[in-house]
Amino acid sequence: MHIDFEKWHGLGNDFIVIWLEPTSKELFLSLKKNASLLCRRDYGHVGADGILVCTAEKKNVFPTKVTIINSDGSIAKNCGNGLRCVMGSIWRRSTVLNESIDADSLVELSVEDNTFYGRYLKALPKEFLTPSLQQVAVSMPAPVASTWSSAFTTFAAEVSKDIKVLNCFSIGNPHAIAEWTGSNAHLYSVASKLQEFECEGSKGINLHIVSKHTPETNSRLRNMAEHGHKNVWVWERGVGPTNACGSGACAVAAHAYAEFEADYGEWVEVKMPGGLLWVRQKAQGEDIELMGPTEMTFSGELYI
Repeated sequence: MHIDFEKWHGLGNDFIVIWLEPTSKELFLSLKKNASLLCRRDYGHVGADGILVCTAEKKNVFPTKVTIINSDGSIAKNCGNGLRCVMGSIWRRSTVLNESIDADSLVELSVEDNTFYGRYLKALPKEFLTPSLQQVAVSMPAPVASTWSSAFTTFAAEVSKDIKVLNCFSIGNPHAIAEWTGSNAHLYSVASKLQEFECEGSKGINLHIVSKHTPETNSRLRNMAEHGHKNVWVWERGVGPTNACGSGACAVAAHAYAEFEADYGEWVEVKMPGGLLWVRQKAQGEDIELMGPTEMTFSGELYI
């Protein structure tokens, strides 16, 4: 059976985006079963960090739900960059179906019983404008300080003396923020062990190694924020090292706010291997906004 797909990325955090009708349950199960094969980056496979399944009737622009399948076939509860890619795909679908979408209007996205909101940023201050990439923002749940931080800190200390846990948050999925003082050669193996920590019903956590980041001269927010900049290395559970992680960027920003490295209402610039994301939370306990570019690279057909 063949199925149409689109390939999207947000700062190199890339996804296979597929639209399915509600009745295509067997096809969904097949996608889940074959996720590791479809996401492989060798021997002519499509290659991706995960698969985004948008469920919608054939003529509907907006999905009734979005399912995030990690590259190992597990289901994720949240993915900021993935949801931004879904927003890009919705915009493309609206042009194909000749249905207009108002700029700056909110789009509701339902993921595993969680509700997120996306927004297309058309009227941006000049600091944000880019010549080729569309800026998309999604509203994420307010970060919640974890109840498992102490247990993870103990676990991390047993894995390596070179890891220092700074903070742990839940944003629909679990995130740990840490510093690394060891050699880069050992970081990969340590991160793979740390991400196995189970909490909140999830088989593993998302790990983010942070250090201070000096904004580049071409940073879109160089003149809009004076501090709170972070450089981040990412390991996503069920995937491994990735170029970016949207919900992880939100967790990193939450850490910056909690440690008074940034003021609420101020944009926090997060530099990941794939590029820059910006995060803002106007007040503690409010939803947190994630902004960055997204782009479709190609489309095609899969045979499964």
